Amino acid sequence: MEDLKSGNVKHVPWMTGVVQNEGLLVAACKSGTMLTAHSEKDNLNQGFNETMIKLLGLESFEPKTQETYRKIFDFYLHHDDLDVQDAQQVKGFIDIFHRFPFTIWSTVVETETACNPNPFITPEVMEDLKSGNVKHVPWMTGVVQNEGLLVAASMLTAHSEKDNLNQGFNETMIKLLGLESFEPKTQETYRKIFDFYLHHDDLDVQDAQQVKGFIDVWSDRYFVYPLYKALRLQLSNGHNSIYLYNFEYSGEYTYATPFSTQSQSYSYHLGPSHCDDLLYQYATPDLFNNLSQPTDLALSNIWLGLWTNFAIYGEPNPAENKILNISWDPLPTGDLHIGDTLFLNVTGSTYTGVHFSIWQGFYEERIALWEQIESAMREGILRRMM
Repeated sequence: MEDLKSGNVKHVPWMTGVVQNEGLLVAACKSGTMLTAHSEKDNLNQGFNETMIKLLGLESFEPKTQETYRKIFDFYLHHDDLDVQDAQQVKGFIDIFHRFPFTIWSTVVETETACNPNPFITPEVMEDLKSGNVKHVPWMTGVVQNEGLLVAASMLTAHSEKDNLNQGFNETMIKLLGLESFEPKTQETYRKIFDFYLHHDDLDVQDAQQVKGFIDVWSDRYFVYPLYKALRLQLSNGHNSIYLYNFEYSGEYTYATPFSTQSQSYSYHLGPSHCDDLLYQYATPDLFNNLSQPTDLALSNIWLGLWTNFAIYGEPNPAENKILNISWDPLPTGDLHIGDTLFLNVTGSTYTGVHFSIWQGFYEERIALWEQIESAMREGILRRMM
């Protein structure tokens, strides 16, 4: 169960339905890592320099890709593989990726190596999902209101990161959002994002509206829209036991604090953040004291009850052990119409109490924007192939 403390559980949207999995916890614990290629040493070392160029996004630097990579290589890496016994090289590797927002998450397909003689999942996961070669295991999933604080918190609170960002705000945002690959529609795509979320050409931490948009853009880029795509794919393949929630409760503690690098007071509240729903499931003594506020403890009791029900019955609020006096039904199988989607919404705060209700329409406008953006990306790829 130790693996559940790691990022491995973020693979559950893709891995829960894979035929090889006999259960949700197996998928969560054994499917791999959220850091993809640059944390899988054996796969990385099969083509170290080529993979590093891709991970660092240097292909767009042509005709100076190799020259640019050589500068990075000479400064940080020094030899053509990742040697985990070489402390200097490991430090350089961490220096490259530490707090770099554009971390690529993907499904992990394992290969047989000396260190991994019995790979867990070997077929291409997406191919299995698209072909319907899946097991429809129950799935309870959701997002926290400000998931994007995983990326945004340090940029909002550390003067050095904010200042660096504001030296070339739009150009840097294009790179961090991975929009360079959208050519020839990079600028058009970024303008849609800018107009929807950002509104002016720097990050003003005193502007609550812009701060919200800045957090939302990372939430949607890395969490909300990818979850929507995973739901859409699973439901189109006949999955009939997916329970969706949105978590907006602000408690005494928030993971925005460790995600930040400095503690400062602003006119906005950093939270609820990525992982804040886990505060009411697991103790994290290295980061937070035990829950002590009555409302937080009440939420934890209910939240643990819902997850325990899910583990026992395959649904969080069954008739035989109903915890909430509402009907929380699974998403309907077939085409996903996000505006009609019913989900559990968890709201409130330590000071106002916790509230559970069923809402309709899961981030409809924001998902519609990213549908347009993905369409532009596909068009850009097709243009380059022609």
